[in-house]
Amino acid sequence: MSQERLQEHFSDLYEGTIDPGLAQQIQARFETDFDLKDDYDQFVTTMFMLGKMPEEQIEIPSKLSSVIADRLAANPKKQSLSLGAFWRNIALGTLACVAIGSAFFAIKNRTAGPTEAHFGPSMPAPEAPHKVLDTIEVKMVKNEATLTYESSGPKTVTVVNFDDQKLLKKKDVSANEQFSATLANTNELTAVFQIEATGENAKHFVVVPGSSPENEAAGKGDLITFAKLLAVKFHKVVHIEFATESKRDLQWDITATDPQVAATTVLSAANYTVTTSADGILNIQATK
Repeated sequence: MSQERLQEHFSDLYEGTIDPGLAQQIQARFETDFDLKDDYDQFVTTMFMLGKMPEEQIEIPSKLSSVIADRLAANPKKQSLSLGAFWRNIALGTLACVAIGSAFFAIKNRTAGPTEAHFGPSMPAPEAPHKVLDTIEVKMVKNEATLTYESSGPKTVTVVNFDDQKLLKKKDVSANEQFSATLANTNELTAVFQIEATGENAKHFVVVPGSSPENEAAGKGDLITFAKLLAVKFHKVVHIEFATESKRDLQWDITATDPQVAATTVLSAANYTVTTSADGILNIQATK
């Protein structure tokens, strides 16, 4: 991931709302990219200074009114100019502080996303990350595909080996309980994990490549077979989601060097949505 893309996640890393896998990736990058680490340290320092600004108070000089009266008495012909210059200096100083603060939050909003910025006497605490309930999610955690599921009510989550239909994991979860499982593959051949949850209409399949690099660029078959080829050829985890049985008449001859491009050359945009998540998982969702 480029340095600019990593800098876009500084705010989430500072606020503690970043995905654990992405946080680990950035921390590892800090150990080799000292310029990136220095940029983040400056970002943290700036955030700390801005956080302390609402606590600072401007001390009003003692006997201010007497000092102003003495100045006016000493320079009666310049009283409007002196008084105006006094307040103008204060106003310019205030505007400068506001401009600096506004510029910082404008940059923060542009890089961190469409979040609402506040600048005033008090800064609200960061909102807790929005929880996604009743959704099967697959993320890379410590370089391994990891299933996460948080339920809104009593549900059952099952993980089955697709090839032999052997039950690997089964978990009954209650409301607001999170289930997490590592989908590891230590074999030579590619493994396909079939994941289902009570009330979930779509079926989820996670294809994890094995240690064998052998693959054939040309072939035909269903979506699962094609996903196995992609996983082995590009050594990528592939997450498939569809509500009905996948098409079995796919044909391919892969020449592309990018997994997403390779997938889109075979899967029509009218029937499939193909994306790549920030942690490198290739996601294929059947729309029909």
